[in-house]
Amino acid sequence: MWLRPIPPDGFFAAGGRMNKEYREAIQVTKEIVIKFIETQRISPANFPEMFPAIYKVVQRTIAETAGDASEESKVRRL
Repeated sequence: MWLRPIPPDGFFAAGGRMNKEYREAIQVTKEIVIKFIETQRISPANFPEMFPAIYKVVQRTIAETAGDASEESKVRRL
């Protein structure tokens, strides 16, 4: 089974640079996965399906948090 790269354009943006949210999401996902490996909740066998799933949750959380922060700044300006 082939998994699509996440983000859709791959982990690297044009010019080999990653945008800030992607870097943060990958770093947080890596730390979570390491903890899960240490506690034996993730193994090499299920890593390919778990990493993208965790990454999607982290990325969604970052996006939601960014949306909440922008709404808070709008309220402060009023």
